[in-house]
Amino acid sequence: MEKELGLTLFVRNRKNVRLSPAGIVMMEGYQKLLRDHDILLAKAMKVGKGESGKLTVGIIECQNTDFYLPKIVEFFCENHPGIQIEMFYDSFKTLRQKFENGEADIVITQLFDLSSYTNDEIIYEAFANTTGRFIVSQKHPLAQYEEVSAENLNGEMMIVISKEASIQGYNQALNYVEYHNIQVGGIRTAETLQNVMLMVENGLGFAFWDCISKINKDCVKLLPIEDHIILSLVAVWRKKNYNTAIPIFMDCLLKATESIAKKLA
Repeated sequence: MEKELGLTLFVRNRKNVRLSPAGIVMMEGYQKLLRDHDILLAKAMKVGKGESGKLTVGIIECQNTDFYLPKIVEFFCENHPGIQIEMFYDSFKTLRQKFENGEADIVITQLFDLSSYTNDEIIYEAFANTTGRFIVSQKHPLAQYEEVSAENLNGEMMIVISKEASIQGYNQALNYVEYHNIQVGGIRTAETLQNVMLMVENGLGFAFWDCISKINKDCVKLLPIEDHIILSLVAVWRKKNYNTAIPIFMDCLLKATESIAKKLA
């Protein structure tokens, strides 16, 4: 070993052998490596067993999660206290970006937006079906009704998510008005759902809206529509994301699908 390293590790004489200064440095270094190895191995084993780590979940903005997510997170944290969960709301476009660059392990979004995800190796699970509605300002003439027909929207300004934000979200709205032969008065686009809502709140037009997304009932009225648009909420993650907290969280979420469906019924 001394020959291989080009160092004198031992001082030898006829009576004994002791470490040289270089040998002492090497011994202390190897001892530290062994300690670090044991610590690293123990840490890796905890992560592998789902006993520690971090999970980041991104959720589409304006989504109302209080009827299902708090209980899931509470159960998850009680059973896996060593795993830190971080959550955030964001727009369709920003969620996709954070998903692609690894800032989000799981994204909860609308099924229709998955066609805009560039990563082919994704896995998703649908866990809730909702229906689309119209939303208008409480000051809008249509707000006096409890239900409107498609023809009531003729001549009205329509506000939709932009193509850049969600091409399928944009197309879904346009396909509906085309199918029902609605002659809208014009189309305004917004980059985020929050901005869609802001424009509706201020009387700038009507919009399609997920029935479980948040609205300010003092400002906005939710109206049923003909031929309900069925929307599916999905949780999506990358196939090659080996974070062991992902299957643990998904197991908790999927076990709650029955209770979620009952609450949406």
